Amino acid sequence: MLALDGFEGRWGGTVRPSDAASCGPERHGLMRVGDGKFAFDPFESTTVINGTVEKDTLSGTLTRPGGGHQTLSISFTGHAREDAAGKQTIEGVLTSGKCSWQVSLARA
Repeated sequence: MLALDGFEGRWGGTVRPSDAASCGPERHGLMRVGDGKFAFDPFESTTVINGTVEKDTLSGTLTRPGGGHQTLSISFTGHAREDAAGKQTIEGVLTSGKCSWQVSLARA
C-alpha cells in the first residue's frame, strides 16, 4: 500500500483484453494521478476515465450517450502497490459491457 502522495504522477503500461477476439488488441494506457484524482486513457484515444483516489484504491467511470438511445459506460477499479524491492505499480480491471481488460501500469 502507498500513501496518496507516494504515487502521484504519470503512469503507463499494458491494457490487456480478456478476449482479444471480441474486445480488441492489447493497448498502452496512460494515467495521471494527483490531488486525490486520476485521469486514465486506456486505449491511446479520446476515452478518458476520471476518478478518485482513496488511500491506495482508484475508481472511476466514464458514461456517455451511444447510438440508438443507449448509454455507454466504462469503469476502472485499481490498487496502487509497492513491492519489497520498492517497485511501484497500479494494477486493476477495466470493464465495459461484456469486455474486461487487465491493467498493469508503472511509472512513466
